[in-house]
Amino acid sequence: PSTRAECSGAYFQWTVGSLYRTYPFVIHDPTSRHQPRYTLLSADFVSSVIRIRSVKCCGYISQPGCCSECDDLDGAVDVVERWSQQSFGKKSIDRLSHDQLALKLKALAQQLASEQVKRKNRQISLKAARKRLGHYRELFNIVSLNDVPGLSRLFSTAKKEGWSAKKTAEHCLLAVEGKYHPRNYTEFDRELATLIYELGGGAALYALNKSPIMLPSRQTIAETRRELNLRITVGDVKVSDIMENIEVLFGDGDATDSI
Repeated sequence: PSTRAECSGAYFQWTVGSLYRTYPFVIHDPTSRHQPRYTLLSADFVSSVIRIRSVKCCGYISQPGCCSECDDLDGAVDVVERWSQQSFGKKSIDRLSHDQLALKLKALAQQLASEQVKRKNRQISLKAARKRLGHYRELFNIVSLNDVPGLSRLFSTAKKEGWSAKKTAEHCLLAVEGKYHPRNYTEFDRELATLIYELGGGAALYALNKSPIMLPSRQTIAETRRELNLRITVGDVKVSDIMENIEVLFGDGDATDSI
């Protein structure tokens, strides 16, 4: 009678590197989604040789050795070797080797450190934003609860000088207390003050200079008033007209006040 021998499985050389570090042993876990076409029977970690058996193994053969199904596992081993040499990328951990898992852990640690830095920076930015928001609220409260003299000119100066909300609020308080006077008057401000002075006199202009609109003072509009008070010559040019205009432009202001 013929004797039957149990299939011993096939031996394959693992060519990727150290079995400890490069073979994805986890693929043989029953819960793995990446089961190969063979089972691992043994591994020689010194010579990097694995003994495997096909899932379609015949079980017994007529002579010692391995069956044709086990002997034909070259392609299956090649697939696993390719897996072990691929970048871990977004692959599931149930098909990664020790080296791939170590690289993935390192990458995740770096990513975590980067996210922690971003989170810290966001916290710092949020803290700074909340602080600035508090300054803007303070500025809004000051402006809404007080008649700030020369407010439009104060804001114009703040924009030109690049003041922060905090500094602008501080100058608004100083203006309310009469300790800061924004004097960046526009041409319209000067002409309006001149008109007020000519129509209402010095008392009217003084009152508006001390009011929230804070028109220019009489001294500030002196140059504008000189230009408006020039004497226009009708007919022949007279020396008296010339002398009068010289006095208006270059005098100490008495000539304009007398008109």
